[in-house]
Amino acid sequence: MKGALKRNLFISVFICDIKDVPTLAALFAVDSHYSRWSEEVSTKDS
Repeated sequence: MKGALKRNLFISVFICDIKDVPTLAALFAVDSHYSRWSEEVSTKDS
């Protein structure tokens, strides 16, 4: 997913998971397998 986002192949608009959104954002930002995301990761209430 990170590779596709970096190449502007798609824009993620929805992620469905069992954890809260701030936790998922934090995990995405510091993924240990694919390395840190190079851009700011933020969330907003929907």
